[in-house]
Amino acid sequence: MGNCVVVVGLQWGDEGKGKVVDLLAKDADIVVRYQGGANAGHTVVCRGQKVILHLLPSGILSPDVKCVIGQAVVVDPEALLEEMKVLSNIGVDVVPERLLVSHVATCVMPYHKMLDELREKKAGARIGTTCRGIGPAYEDLFSRKAVRLHDLLDKDKLKERLTYILEEKNALIAFLGGEQIRPDDIVDRFHSFGMSLKPFLGDASLFLRNALDSSKRVIFESAQGTLLDVLHGTYPYVTSSLCNAQACFALCGVPPPKDYRVLGVAKAYTTRVGLGPFPTEDHGEYGEAIRKRGNEYGSTTGRPRRCGVLDLPLLRFAVSLNGATTIALMKTDVLSSMPVRLCTAYRFGNETLTCVHPSFLSQPELSPIIEEVDGWSAPLVGHELHPSLLSFIRTIEAQSHSRVAIVSTGPRREDAVILFDVWT
Repeated sequence: MGNCVVVVGLQWGDEGKGKVVDLLAKDADIVVRYQGGANAGHTVVCRGQKVILHLLPSGILSPDVKCVIGQAVVVDPEALLEEMKVLSNIGVDVVPERLLVSHVATCVMPYHKMLDELREKKAGARIGTTCRGIGPAYEDLFSRKAVRLHDLLDKDKLKERLTYILEEKNALIAFLGGEQIRPDDIVDRFHSFGMSLKPFLGDASLFLRNALDSSKRVIFESAQGTLLDVLHGTYPYVTSSLCNAQACFALCGVPPPKDYRVLGVAKAYTTRVGLGPFPTEDHGEYGEAIRKRGNEYGSTTGRPRRCGVLDLPLLRFAVSLNGATTIALMKTDVLSSMPVRLCTAYRFGNETLTCVHPSFLSQPELSPIIEEVDGWSAPLVGHELHPSLLSFIRTIEAQSHSRVAIVSTGPRREDAVILFDVWT
């Protein structure tokens, strides 16, 4: 039995990773968020109330779990403090004993958000970002111009660093038509954020290495989906970080455990937010029915999600890339009493493709092969899944070369059928 599970999205994000991590957290000691920023929105129903988590790991709703925000997460300190306050208001106290934030995580600053928005407004430059400053923050990390969380603790050094950084940023802001930002405009506020977060800051990498060496049960939680991975996704319509499962160990500063599991999360259909290719998108009544029944609107932005049928060739790619040992199949209830459609392959000239790299999706000659299968209408409760749903699951398993371990049948934590233990 392993002591480590990586939970990764197999589509374009919004698959339901938050619910899966919340479900698994009862058997874990630690839950780690390992990439992304406040552009993510993990929705969990807790105590009958919908909770949207942007930066905090989904394990925070389980009182015996220690949560960690790793050093490769770009942290908006204001958003993190607000999220902690929201949880406190519903009786979930976020205290240093329960949350560790890497002291070297990159800060999302006001100029990152401004640059994000200005670029999205520029003709021909839109990619459909959330405008939360995530991409520009990662740019600064890799160009060695980042402000890190521990930099917020010393006001004088923070001002000195911002003076250096803003000289270049303001030139770019001016070029894009934005208003200049002075160091004095933000130093006091961000120093205050840093002091509020100081009790939570520490060496997350060392903590996780010691935890894994001590056989603690650890869940690594990704933020976006595989098809948005900056290296392996539908570039340039991607996020700014590595979302794949194996990246989590390097990003968190821990060696890969000898025995770990990868749980890939996928909806029973496909959605996408933002721009970029989506060959199985349905622009008609079917896609609209999925959107309404599945409440497919972005947790972070509120934007309506683009909806379409489950893409098995892309699912097979994502499972293979991540080495997903198991799958959590989400939102099967949305398709109840509806026609159930699948993309089983793609036509490309005289070829039939059952596995497709995301970079190939923009090829105009590529066309999806859509099939309709038997649907289900019985109430999806307990362990007696409808035979047609079981047949749907077997088709997914055969095409993806992985096993479905969890079937979500509704929004609540208890609306899930566990077919077998993902830890084993």
